[in-house]
Amino acid sequence: EQTRYPYPLGNMSDQLAFFDFRPEITDSWEVGTQLSFWNRMLELDFTYYWSVSHDQIMSVPISHTTGYTTKKFNAGEISNSGIEIRLSGTPVRSARGFQWDYSLTWTRNKSMVVSLHESLDNLVLGDLWAASIQARVGEPYGDIYGIGYKKDNFGRKLITEDGFAIAGDYQKLGNINPDFMAGFSNTFSWEGFRLSVLIDAQVGGDFFSWGKAIKSLYGNAEETLEGREEWYATHEGSINQTPIPGVEPDGYYEEGVKESNGAPNDIPIQPSWRWYSVYATDIAEEWIEDGTNVRLRELTLGYSFSSASLKNTPIAALNLSLVGRIPS
Repeated sequence: EQTRYPYPLGNMSDQLAFFDFRPEITDSWEVGTQLSFWNRMLELDFTYYWSVSHDQIMSVPISHTTGYTTKKFNAGEISNSGIEIRLSGTPVRSARGFQWDYSLTWTRNKSMVVSLHESLDNLVLGDLWAASIQARVGEPYGDIYGIGYKKDNFGRKLITEDGFAIAGDYQKLGNINPDFMAGFSNTFSWEGFRLSVLIDAQVGGDFFSWGKAIKSLYGNAEETLEGREEWYATHEGSINQTPIPGVEPDGYYEEGVKESNGAPNDIPIQPSWRWYSVYATDIAEEWIEDGTNVRLRELTLGYSFSSASLKNTPIAALNLSLVGRIPS
């Protein structure tokens, strides 16, 4: 570890400024409110927060002549800001003991890279084959970078005269963070019985699917079936590359336009070669997936025995529950 300021200079006030002492690693503030309406039939919790974390621990590449490849520094700043909203209440409470309680939450967080170590413009947080998650100054935290398809000014893929897509520039392909997250909880109670249902949702957020890339390479993914029967029905030979005389060739058609003239692509190719070509040219864009999902996270069915039913037993309270959970 490096000592940032090894030589104190000047008077005490100069030394304090020189060492730049910080009472906390993270500076933050938040503002919120809690409101209740109609005898708690509707309750609202609202919070807006902002924070900035200083002196993140990061590994910085150094000269290999030192005998090491990286050195750890405390440097950089990450800011976070967001909104948390919670609606809850008891809209139904009957005289016969039936009650419905609910809670709806919605959260959104924006994380930005304010600065890194002075020697870095970007920091690789993690990588896998052709994609990496990076922190870049002035950009959102958790951007995914990799090689994309080569496209025209209208965003259409450019296709070679042989019918294959072309690898383009190294670029931002997505971000791991969701646009927002939400949860909806409901609890229904009646005469000791209780049924609770929890549903949560993530909207947005991308991920790189290495598993899908491998399955596509070996022809085990569902999308590799497209054009397979058509190709084998119109080609022959030991590797099925020779068009059958008198038969119009058919197969997989890469969506896009020809690089030579901008016309829609109409050249069939063998599906297995298509997926190998994308893999061999490291086009990570093909395997960036949207992380949006809605799940039944938890389901609970329970029963609480009344004190009267336990009167002649050594048990003061007894609750039995059957719980089912889906892991994250």
